[in-house]
Amino acid sequence: MRMHAYQTHMTLALLLVLASGPLALQAGPGGNKGGNGKGSSEAGGKGMSAKGGHGAKTGKSVKAPEVQLAKHTKLSSKLAELLPEGTDLTAAATGFKNLGQFVAAVHVSYNLGIAFDALKVEMVDNGLSLGQAIHLLKPDVDADEEAEEAETEAEAEVNPT
Repeated sequence: MRMHAYQTHMTLALLLVLASGPLALQAGPGGNKGGNGKGSSEAGGKGMSAKGGHGAKTGKSVKAPEVQLAKHTKLSSKLAELLPEGTDLTAAATGFKNLGQFVAAVHVSYNLGIAFDALKVEMVDNGLSLGQAIHLLKPDVDADEEAEEAETEAEAEVNPT
């Protein structure tokens, strides 16, 4: 009788685990991050701006900014000049949706004197757009205008004519 009760409990536990699997997977990798639409730019960016993302959710995509930086050595050198000395560009770029979003964030950090790490936390970890992050970290400036300016600079650097 005891063995039968144990088997019944184990079977029910297994069924619960299997039944809850699809529910946990519905949010996709990383849970429900960014599902509230906060990831897009308020400034209505252009091209490879802070708006939208490229690349896969898992693994390193060829579109991941840290991968693209290796191919853009000239751009990497310029960005290194805009960040605090000793900043690891690969680590700094990790987590951004695309190279344009990373480059725009670097410009905002430099132009407005906002700590890059604080800007990255708001954009990457908290899912804010560039404009929202600027507004939060430096409320006395026109966040939309600053985001648009940085996105324009980023577009010119990422896709030079």
